[in-house]
Amino acid sequence: NMEGRTSEACELYAAAKLAYETSGAAPTDEYAGLLQKMGIGHAAQGRHAEAMELYEKTKAAYEVLGMTATPHYAALLHNMAIGHASQGRDDEALEVYAAARAAYE
Repeated sequence: NMEGRTSEACELYAAAKLAYETSGAAPTDEYAGLLQKMGIGHAAQGRHAEAMELYEKTKAAYEVLGMTATPHYAALLHNMAIGHASQGRDDEALEVYAAARAAYE
């Protein structure tokens, strides 16, 4: 079942996150990507607050790395907008969708 696979993936992502942090490899673009994937996994399980927390950490990592004009950053903003919309925060969602569009341009 897909939910079980998503849960299993989240556990593996958590182990990978710990490995990155323990080895001092955070923040890197790979680490930021891992955080984003973890957020997607949490969102898929309906854990939107946890997903948004991970998206915020991902956003901060991309900003520190100077990666705000990349497709990865734009995709992150898109995911954040979906998260806001799923929580009924439509104004915030529209604002972040606009930022995502600008990042793609």
